[in-house]
This record gives sequence, C-alpha cells and structure tokens, in this order.
Amino acid sequence: MTYKPMMSEEEVKKRRDWQNGVYEMHLKCKDAVSMNLLGRRMEIPHDVFSPPPYEHNLLAKAVLREVKESDRVLDMGTGSGVQAIFAASKSKDVTAVDVNPSAVQCARANVELNSLSSRVTVKESDLFRNVEGQFDLILFDPPSDGLRQEMHGRGAAQTRITPL
Repeated sequence: MTYKPMMSEEEVKKRRDWQNGVYEMHLKCKDAVSMNLLGRRMEIPHDVFSPPPYEHNLLAKAVLREVKESDRVLDMGTGSGVQAIFAASKSKDVTAVDVNPSAVQCARANVELNSLSSRVTVKESDLFRNVEGQFDLILFDPPSDGLRQEMHGRGAAQTRITPL
C-alpha cells in the first residue's frame, strides 16, 4: 500500500510551523500547569507537554467522536494522558504508553486523579516495544514526520484513520 498524505504540503508546513511554535513556547515554561478539560482535572509538570484547550484540541474531539465502548484503545505517546482519559470515558480497555518516564508518571497520576485506573493501563514504551496484542483504535499525535507511515495498520485489528 502506498502512503498518500491527507493534506497539501502547504497545509502540513503551516501546521508544523504552528506546532513548533507552541512547543518552543512550552519549553520556556518552567511551572507546572493545572487544567480542566470537559470536567477532567489534569496536572502537568513543566517537563511534559500540555494539551491545548479542548476548543482547539482536534484529537480530543476525534477521540470522543470515534471511541466505542467495545474498542481496545492504544494511546501512543500519551504525554499527560489526556487522550487516554477521554478514550476511557467510553472504552473500558485503554493502554497509554510514552517513552518519556516523566510523561508516564504524569499520565498515571492524571488517570488516578480522574478515577480511571480500572480502565487505563499506563506503561513506559518506545512505540510498540512494550505493547502486546491488537487494538481497535490507535491514537497517536507523533512528535516528528514519517511515523504515520510506519504506524499505518501496525497493531490494529482493523485500522480506522479519521481526518481531524
């Protein structure tokens, strides 16, 4: 199967530039962030990237729209755990992974803070290294280019790619 981008190179560049600007701004922040997203409390230390507010969080909206109760969901690169937490509002079987130990600790704390430990398992993993089984839905907002191509179809019983 040949990979075909869902948006123009111009749109990709525009989004990448915006994301890089947000990331650089985040790196300058030295304080922890407390936030409330749709009634879910989040505590994010300075060394974990904070999610955008819900009104600008296209992935969160897609998660709430797409996750089904019967889905087994993988949130790869979970960061603060926000997408895993939203997925767990519908699914009872969510796995959240990140390569950053600080993000794993943050996601685990946020899952506990929102009383979702029975629905979400948080693990340290570099991509699929510590992940077992198949998933109905894989959530991933990769930090760099080229990973989507590698992700397409890997580990999913049936792949659903949803335009944001």
